[in-house]
Amino acid sequence: FENEKVYFSNGVNATTGRLCPQIFSANDYWKIPGGGRGIAVATVRDRALLFSTAGLYMLSNLALDLTDPSGNIQQRLEQVSPDLIAWGAAGITNYQNAVIAACTDGVYLVDGVSAPVLLSGAISPRYSAYVRAGHKPGQIAVYRSHLIVPVLNGSNVWVDTMVCHLDRSTNTSAGKIWPWVFLTGHAANVTAV
Repeated sequence: FENEKVYFSNGVNATTGRLCPQIFSANDYWKIPGGGRGIAVATVRDRALLFSTAGLYMLSNLALDLTDPSGNIQQRLEQVSPDLIAWGAAGITNYQNAVIAACTDGVYLVDGVSAPVLLSGAISPRYSAYVRAGHKPGQIAVYRSHLIVPVLNGSNVWVDTMVCHLDRSTNTSAGKIWPWVFLTGHAANVTAV
């Protein structure tokens, strides 16, 4: 991302014909509509999930060039949700052909096909309090079906470590919920996983 533009590489050096993903053409980019600024990019299959201040967008058909030889656009940019605003770039990780994103209103599982699934419904008050306090996520990760979410203050000092059991969801009258625990003590004091 560079402000509202997300650049992509065609991966080929035009002179040598070799793969070279570091080369970016000045015209190979998509612009987030409405002036949204980029926060993070995650990939799922041949799609890029673009988290911005204007919500979540999906860029699909990335295996194809931007245009075909006749000038027809082959890739597609569409808004998935105007409400999913990433809490920070460190709050994004991949999990089983999907992305888990810590957003300003909760943690979501996003696959780019179906509707985003809220994973943090069981801890909404605590999670919302951290967002309102100006905290941010440390680098999140999934380890053995456990989502580990460090929470940091504005000075990057550890505040909390939240862990979701991704493989232990429960159906309730309020819908599907995932259990969360909160780590304490010396072992919990991590800023990135």
